[in-house]
Amino acid sequence: MISKRTVLVLGAGASSHLGYPVGSQLINQIVSLPGTEIFKNIYDEETIKNFQYRLKRYGSYSIDEFLEKNREFIEIGKSFIAYCLKKYEDEDRLFPPHNSGWYQRLFNKMLPASDEQFENNKITIITFNYDRSLEAYLHNTIMHHFNLSEADSLNILMKIGIIHPHGMLGGYPEIPYSQCWKEDKELNEEDAQLLEKITNFIKIIHEISEAEDAFCSNEFEIAHKALQETEKIYFLGFGFHEDNIRRFCFFSEANLEDKEVYSTSRGFREPFESAELLSRLSKYGFKENFISHSGTNCDYFWKRIGNLE
Repeated sequence: MISKRTVLVLGAGASSHLGYPVGSQLINQIVSLPGTEIFKNIYDEETIKNFQYRLKRYGSYSIDEFLEKNREFIEIGKSFIAYCLKKYEDEDRLFPPHNSGWYQRLFNKMLPASDEQFENNKITIITFNYDRSLEAYLHNTIMHHFNLSEADSLNILMKIGIIHPHGMLGGYPEIPYSQCWKEDKELNEEDAQLLEKITNFIKIIHEISEAEDAFCSNEFEIAHKALQETEKIYFLGFGFHEDNIRRFCFFSEANLEDKEVYSTSRGFREPFESAELLSRLSKYGFKENFISHSGTNCDYFWKRIGNLE
């Protein structure tokens, strides 16, 4: 049972153990898709070709960065993102013999003593990922570990704070966690309607409106409150985009003074990359020891650094 207030902030690397693509991997998949075949009844051929061509030659590390500077491609870009990520939604891949990764450790740390309730774990999860893999994993493990119905286990899951500031691939479990298109071929009418629905749930960073002296969304306001009240903040597979850090309206040296803060840093292996990251984040109160665990992934982080208690 987690009794110390803990906030996990998740980026793309947090679900990479399930095969979800991160950064340039997602770009590689998007530009390699036979887009004019898959999306031919949704977008015109010239738009599809122009989008993939421009993205391929843009030199960006992330699709979000590309869409921020090429806003005419926002809708088609989000459709490609949703199409690529939805293919990885497969419940069986969340469990043995596949790699459950750190999800399994989290669930076991959340298991209550006989006189406690699972939903009373003092944890909030802020995920910038569109995928719903953590919800699907916890829903299933709660259901089967405690021998509950789908409805009863879902009721427990809904009491655990999981926040998606950038949206997700549709509401869970209203839109099932399952593969809908296993082959890269023309989408039928039903699949096209589903793709449109889940695409509308996605929010690219710059699509989130900002207002002076106010939170840019209800999700960021809820996240801010959780960060204020927590004792621990762990960043897992997170890219530290400055817009996201700023929108919490929380991070400062004073606010972090009494909190335990650590992060994985697999994407910042070289010393100059860590130094550049620290330079960007120092004005938000981040210190070297917060991000100094060179090359750590999520599994290693929980074995050697992070402590859920």
